Amino acid sequence: MKKIIAIYAVLITISLLLMGCSSEAATQKNEPGEAKNSSHLKVKDLDIIDKNGSDIYPGDNITVIIELENQGESKTGNVQINLKAGSSIDMLNGSSVIDIGKLQAGEVKRIEADARIMDGIESDIIDSIGLDIYIDGSSFYSNTEQINIAGVKVYERNKIPIIGLHEIADEIEIPIELSTANFEILCKTLQDFGYETITFSDLLKHIRYGRTLPDKAAIITSDDGYQGNYTNAYPILKKYGFVMTVFLVTGVVADEDASRMNNTVFNKRTNVERPMLIWPEIYEMDDYGCEFLSHTVNHIRLGLATDEEMLDELMVSGQDIEEKLGKDVDFFAWPFDNYSEEKWPLIKEAGYEGAVRYWGGIEDTRTLDLRNIKRVEFNSYVAPSQYAGYLELFDLNIEGGIEPEEILRDKEFELEYVIRNNEDYKIELSSIELELPEEIELLSIDQENSDIKQFPALDNDIFMWVGGDYSIDASSSIVIKMLLKTNIAGEFPVQFRITAYGSYIEADDIFVEVIEG
Repeated sequence: MKKIIAIYAVLITISLLLMGCSSEAATQKNEPGEAKNSSHLKVKDLDIIDKNGSDIYPGDNITVIIELENQGESKTGNVQINLKAGSSIDMLNGSSVIDIGKLQAGEVKRIEADARIMDGIESDIIDSIGLDIYIDGSSFYSNTEQINIAGVKVYERNKIPIIGLHEIADEIEIPIELSTANFEILCKTLQDFGYETITFSDLLKHIRYGRTLPDKAAIITSDDGYQGNYTNAYPILKKYGFVMTVFLVTGVVADEDASRMNNTVFNKRTNVERPMLIWPEIYEMDDYGCEFLSHTVNHIRLGLATDEEMLDELMVSGQDIEEKLGKDVDFFAWPFDNYSEEKWPLIKEAGYEGAVRYWGGIEDTRTLDLRNIKRVEFNSYVAPSQYAGYLELFDLNIEGGIEPEEILRDKEFELEYVIRNNEDYKIELSSIELELPEEIELLSIDQENSDIKQFPALDNDIFMWVGGDYSIDASSSIVIKMLLKTNIAGEFPVQFRITAYGSYIEADDIFVEVIEG
């Protein structure tokens, strides 16, 4: 009897459980043809693109692309997309929450949402857009896409020294080469004066989009593609955290050490043989961050070549580097500095953005011409003590003036020079020089209004201040005010210059016009 009662109780319990299951099934019943789970809904694509087709900059409009596919045999539940933008990104047109509805079996749905990068970002940052997908209110998918945003800032220094080198060797054979020891002094000098190295790609992005450059930017270049760039320069670059740009003569770049070529392949007149780079060395330097651009295939004089020869040399060499490194080659350097303005239209036709000279001096971003980018020739003729001045790594400027504006014969007048240090460190002057025509007499120094009160020595008709403590504090200036006189009417030039870090900085000439009283 107890067994019968127990069996009956079990049957009742099972019956109640089945009724509960039946009731729960009724409340969660799927609509006809609807998928019972979300396992067949796939995120096929998630991408963020810049509508400008370049790096992402402040003020750019970007598009978030999401592609969904229902790979099941039944339609899904209601799909909703939530986009969560980072602090520097604005979602546009109410695109943060997007209701998709139900996807039919096999349906592919592409969703695009527009966003804008905020203005005022000066440094490179990483932000993100988060993606959450819900089906019938339940979380199905979550992901976060990082966005690299390049800073934009005016390059206030304006000037960029672009340093033109060739071979870098432990022992130089000809003056155009630079010793390894002096290359390290060059890098240390740049570092000591607060400079960071950039590439031509960085420069182009700044010119096109305003991409932020270091406060003090320099470009180190080397022509031809000598192995010394790898064996001697590369370790020093890594030591200082610098990069360089190498203009390759691609016709002498071999695939392996066993077939390495030397410079006599393209320079039959040289008595100095130097080995050239091979691709494995280039790959390593490229991975580190160095830049490789074109110096033609055979190092020919492009200014004297036919248009067809020039196009062939540039297109073949550029394509070779691009195929090997997978990066755009936007610039080339003229071999022998044999450039021609008549060839400028071919630069674009050959697929380049610009061309680089070997001469010309310090480049200025305000006046830079991509077809004619200037460099500072740099070799063993330049003494290490002169590197800073030769490359104009410091910012001193001189302003001069005379009073009164109308100078009478036999009347005294004032000549004033203001020397300003625009750097954030003290600069020592090794000399100050004033060159007067013999018709003008220096009478005295204005002791009350001059920072330098000593009367200068006269040496070979040049007044010189030397041997004293002539320093200018950071972001400060010094004044020299003098009293002069002439007893002859006419126009006379006055020259003034200072010496710092082994180099002259010259003031604009002042022309003193003296009239009869």
